[in-house]
Amino acid sequence: MDSFYVFVYKEALEVLKNFRECVEQNKKKDPKKDYDLKNLREDLRKDIIKEIIKNTTISPTCETHENNKEVYNFDFENKRRTANAVLGEIREGYTKLGYKVIDLKFKTKKNFIVGTRQGPLYLVFEVGLSWDPILDLPFIPGSSLKGAIRSYMLDLCRTKEEKDTTVEEKKDEIKKCVENVVSLFGVPTRDEEIARLAGYESSIVSEEGSEGLAIFSDAYPIDFSDTYGLLTPDIITPHYYKGGEVVDNEFNAQPTPITFLTVAPEVTFRSIIAVSGEGEKYVKELSEMFFGNSNSYSLVPFILFAFTMGIGAKTSRGYGEFDLADFEIKGVSENKARRSALGVKKLEE
Repeated sequence: MDSFYVFVYKEALEVLKNFRECVEQNKKKDPKKDYDLKNLREDLRKDIIKEIIKNTTISPTCETHENNKEVYNFDFENKRRTANAVLGEIREGYTKLGYKVIDLKFKTKKNFIVGTRQGPLYLVFEVGLSWDPILDLPFIPGSSLKGAIRSYMLDLCRTKEEKDTTVEEKKDEIKKCVENVVSLFGVPTRDEEIARLAGYESSIVSEEGSEGLAIFSDAYPIDFSDTYGLLTPDIITPHYYKGGEVVDNEFNAQPTPITFLTVAPEVTFRSIIAVSGEGEKYVKELSEMFFGNSNSYSLVPFILFAFTMGIGAKTSRGYGEFDLADFEIKGVSENKARRSALGVKKLEE
């Protein structure tokens, strides 16, 4: 099977090489002529999109091109099986180490994109996509998942500011809520908003940040539909730019559509979340604070809330919404646990 990651780099370097050779040859004929990569890059985008559309079906084509151009078979179907097996190993590893493990599967409702300034696709499309060069699949970094869910849980803490209680009661509730969230998820550096909510005197406010007690694996696609495939093209059109500069007058604007690749709808991702024994205490306290009870499923409703709000880039444009496809919770002293407690079914409805 071929690597899509290598294919993009290879094609981009080939275009750049040919462009430079062309410029050197033609500069001798017409030194004043200006050359740019715009048209060549647009042709490259079209070629890559054609290959993606052809290769993201469940049964990759083996047809040959009329011009004898090299035929690529990215075989994403087999690669998603490999990713699923790797995540299974991660799950077993954390279970044996004594963590409570949430095996999470969630499906894209619309187009999804994360890592817009990363990866080989950024060089070609000007809009990147987080891509694993080893498994050769798009992925959601565990840090992005963890950060998004922490952010939305802090939003829930802020809702206590609207509660009909005294100022001191509000402060105490918000402080306790924020301290639990930060103790569970950690925080990268000193955060002014966290310091404001928890109080600057709080023990969780520090210059160094904290590690947290929950571990999120990277999320990989383990299934995708025949209808949409794994990746799909999309278009963004910056209107108020001309020659890379912002213009303040619509008459001077030159709208230029930019085609880029996104993860398609109905792609199922899988991620493994591991919570230490100490971390479970904070999960239960947060569940008690918001739902009035606590059990093994306590973290799942918060994750559902984050999925509803959107994860990744361009969430304000409707990207990044997910449905919870399935989850399983496993701990040292328990077998399989399913979605019967805490009214999770009602939350999904």
